[in-house]
Amino acid sequence: MTDLGLIQPTSAGTYHLLPLGLKSLEKLTNTIDHFMMGIGGQKIQMPTLTFSSLWKKSGRLAECESELMKMTDRENREYILSPTHEEAVCDLINNTNISYKQLPLRLYQITNKFRDELRPRFGLLRGREFLMKDLYTFDKSEKDGKITYDEVNTAYSALFDYIGVNWIKARGSGGTIGGSVSHEFHFLSSAGEDRIQICQQCSEIFNEELVLHRSSTTSAELDTLECLNCGSKEFMSHVAIEVGHSFLLGTKYTKPLNATFVNFSGKSQSLEMGCYGLGVSRILASVIEVLSTNTDIRWPLPLVPYSIAIIPPKNGSKEEQYVGDLPEVLVNYLNQILPNDVLVDDRSEFTIGRRFKDLKMLGIPYVIVLGKRLMEKPRIIELHDVYGDIVTDLTMDQVFNYCCDLKSKWKMI
Repeated sequence: MTDLGLIQPTSAGTYHLLPLGLKSLEKLTNTIDHFMMGIGGQKIQMPTLTFSSLWKKSGRLAECESELMKMTDRENREYILSPTHEEAVCDLINNTNISYKQLPLRLYQITNKFRDELRPRFGLLRGREFLMKDLYTFDKSEKDGKITYDEVNTAYSALFDYIGVNWIKARGSGGTIGGSVSHEFHFLSSAGEDRIQICQQCSEIFNEELVLHRSSTTSAELDTLECLNCGSKEFMSHVAIEVGHSFLLGTKYTKPLNATFVNFSGKSQSLEMGCYGLGVSRILASVIEVLSTNTDIRWPLPLVPYSIAIIPPKNGSKEEQYVGDLPEVLVNYLNQILPNDVLVDDRSEFTIGRRFKDLKMLGIPYVIVLGKRLMEKPRIIELHDVYGDIVTDLTMDQVFNYCCDLKSKWKMI
């Protein structure tokens, strides 16, 4: 990502997002918005700074101390640069008079988070500043909370299916966030830091951490572990990158932080809570890690920065006099089919071959080349399916039809 100009490091664990990287990230956030709003999520934005006193009330301040970035204002009040917002959202609810008639309540945000990582590494996969989608849900009963939990996990499954990268869902440990039930979503990759176990007897899928957390066994002694579901000791193991996590929290945060609602009897009652995270910048880095070759980025189509690129002739070439306003005509028409999704490589001082190589490395899936065959009658345009390594010679009308067919096949949101 750094070599090809998607991001640029500023310090250990922090990065500038450059135009192509940001373009892809915006596609991802828009996709997440679609799936969150589909389950009744309401988008908000909470402050990055959270009073450390709230974390003290929940009991997490001491537990997470080493990973928290903190600051003190001129009045000596201590704040946390939030890595997550369970405490803050409960404080928001505490200052709102909520009736049972307003439930379920599903609030989410997509904002930068901060963690004082001991060893930032792997680019956006593990940084000190990262973009996260965090959804917080509130229900009136444990039963309703579990219904919400299942709905959100179903939405996550649909989201990852849409993105189009192979993924796996596993039971996970609650870690420092806690809760009675937890599931993780992973992309299988040797670059991952999680080890996922699949029981060969009952097909239960779980993060190795879950079993290690519940026993004194070390990872090196995994062959002595038993599946929590059936007791089998036969596992298939995969290394994976965690990209999403769901927690059914109950009243772990709402009780100490007084996040309540007025129930049917008119009495105050603690809300049943869940929290659901997606590592947005991590997903972006992960799809590239999983799909790309040693030389070229490969994107899932919903996240590619630009779906189509156009390469006009080189300055001074014979075909330049035949191109006329064809690049502008193509852009104007294709933008009607794929709005803001067409790139023109106007570095006409470079050869077509040099520009095609650069676009291939960036992972642009379709490239229109306006080359020597423009001199024929009718003018012939080369359309390269980069991922399929297929070149199709088309007339102008055929290009338009081809791109219309592409859009219908992609089923883009």
